[in-house]
Amino acid sequence: RHGKETRTTEKKKKTGSKMKIGTWNIQTMMQPGRMMEVAGELKKFNFELIALQKLRWKGNSKIDKKEFTLYYSGSEERSGLYGTGFMVSVNLRRSVINFIPLGERLNKIVLKGKFRNIIIFSALAPTEEKTEEEKFEFYDKLEKECNKVPKYHMIVILGDFNAKIGKEQETSIVAGKHSLHDETSDNGKMLINLASTNMLIMSTFFEHKDIHKHTWKIPGSVSCNQIDHVLTNRQHFNK
Repeated sequence: RHGKETRTTEKKKKTGSKMKIGTWNIQTMMQPGRMMEVAGELKKFNFELIALQKLRWKGNSKIDKKEFTLYYSGSEERSGLYGTGFMVSVNLRRSVINFIPLGERLNKIVLKGKFRNIIIFSALAPTEEKTEEEKFEFYDKLEKECNKVPKYHMIVILGDFNAKIGKEQETSIVAGKHSLHDETSDNGKMLINLASTNMLIMSTFFEHKDIHKHTWKIPGSVSCNQIDHVLTNRQHFNK
């Protein structure tokens, strides 16, 4: 998969104020100037936080700049493989309590709210062609991390799930009516299974033109998919 640049945005309530967040598979952060290009998008679209996937950097760290902070985690062994992270605006930086690396496909950041904390995950799920074992390991880890969060805190999961959510009857428990796709993919079924633990796939609840639901254009084709998603725990969902 090449040339994929995705941006899925939602506005979430944050104790009386709104926080604009997004998710973006940037394909790589290893190109010269790429970090500042992403920072330019953060500023241009007034994001306070962007969850990033496929940074391809080695190790775990953070980079402080005047207008943003970049948190990231990747492979401990070598660069060039997967990696996730967050770019946080200078305005939101003071609200960051902790950043917790969870491997090359997953990490989380904890933000302080007025009445509760907000735990945001950046996720990069295995593609359809990966083994069932690798997929299970990813979703098992994500579910266990979600279960660690006290019920009164808010969970938001942002990421590239490589998952199509359809409009079948069985999806209606956790998904809305406005998915781009009619049929759920195998990865989509795994995402639905995760969401069935009292979460909602928010990216399917809001009515938009189909062109605005696209998160990935297939290289060399006019076909587009909606495979990047936003989830939150059900009790904190405000439509």
